[in-house]
Amino acid sequence: MSCLSSFLKLKSKRTGLALLISNLIISHNVLSAEKTKDHELNSINEAPMQIFLSGPPGVGKSTILQKIRSERDVAPKKGFVVHEILGEEERVGFELEFLDRENRNLLAHTQRMLSGTKMGDYSVDVKMIEEVLVPYNYAFSREENDEVFLLDEIGRMQNKSPLFLDSVDTLLNSGKSVIATIVYDDEPWARKYKEREESFYINVSRENRDDIPELVSMLMKQRSKFGQLKASTQKAVVSLFHQYLKAGKKIELKKLINHTLAYLPSQTSPGKIEKITDHSYRVQGNHGSYKVEKKDGQYSCECDFFLGKKQYQGQAGECSHIQTGKIFD
Repeated sequence: MSCLSSFLKLKSKRTGLALLISNLIISHNVLSAEKTKDHELNSINEAPMQIFLSGPPGVGKSTILQKIRSERDVAPKKGFVVHEILGEEERVGFELEFLDRENRNLLAHTQRMLSGTKMGDYSVDVKMIEEVLVPYNYAFSREENDEVFLLDEIGRMQNKSPLFLDSVDTLLNSGKSVIATIVYDDEPWARKYKEREESFYINVSRENRDDIPELVSMLMKQRSKFGQLKASTQKAVVSLFHQYLKAGKKIELKKLINHTLAYLPSQTSPGKIEKITDHSYRVQGNHGSYKVEKKDGQYSCECDFFLGKKQYQGQAGECSHIQTGKIFD
C-alpha cells in the first residue's frame, strides 16, 4: 500500500507540474501574440503631410498663415514666420518670429550692415541664419512627436546661407508634417520642393486665396489617414488634388479630403471599395453603397452629386466614389 500511495503521490505531483508548465506556455504564447500585435501597430510607417504654399508678392500668403495659426486643431506650435519691418514710408527690413520663442531675430535690413551678403538693397544676416535658424530646423527634425512645423519661407534670403537648404531637406525627410511657403519665381533650387510627388503644392491666387486656409486645415486634420496610405496611392491623391485645385473645383476638393481618403485601402484598413469587374466597383460611402462604372475611360456613379440631384442641382461633378475608383485603378 505504501508503494502504491507513493506512486500516486508522485503521479499527482507530475500531473500538477505538467499542468503548471502547460499554463506557463499558454501565457507566454498569449503575451508573445499581444507583443507581436503591438509591434505591428507601432511599426506602421505613417508618412507626413507636407504642404507648400506659393504665390506672387502681395497675394495674401501672410494672411493665410495668420488664419492657419488661429486654427485651434491644426495650428503649428513650432516653426518660424518672416515679418516685414516698416519705416516711415517704406519697408526697411525683415525679421524672424519663432513660434515657441519670445524674441525675434533680425534677418535683413536696408539701413544696417548685417554682413557682406546682400540681396538687392538688403544686407542679410547670414550668421543668424547659420547659428540660429539652421540649428532650429535640425533640432525639430530630431524631436519625436507628430507636431506640425511652420516654415516661412524657403526663400532667396534664407538661401544666402548654403546650410539652410540642407537643414530644410533634413526636416522634410525626417517624417515631419510641414506647412511651408516657398519662393514664387522659377528658381532652379526651388523646383525639387515644388515638384515633390507626395507633397501638396498650392499656388495662391487672388481667386482662390480665401479658400486656402480651410483647405490647409482640412488636409492637416486628415494627415493620419493620408499618412497610412501606400506611397503610390498618396501620389495619386496628390495628383487628383492638383487637378481639382487648378480647375477650381471646390466641392471635389472637399470630398477628396474629407471622404475619399477614408474609403481607400491603407496599412490599417482594407478600405471601402470592392472590385466587381474589370470596369466596375462598389464603394461603401457615408450615405450608402454606390456602384461606379468605367466605360471608354469615363467614370459614372449613381449618387446625387454625380447626377446633379437634390442639393447638388446644377453642381454635378466627380463624387468621392468615382475619386476612390480612379485612385484605386
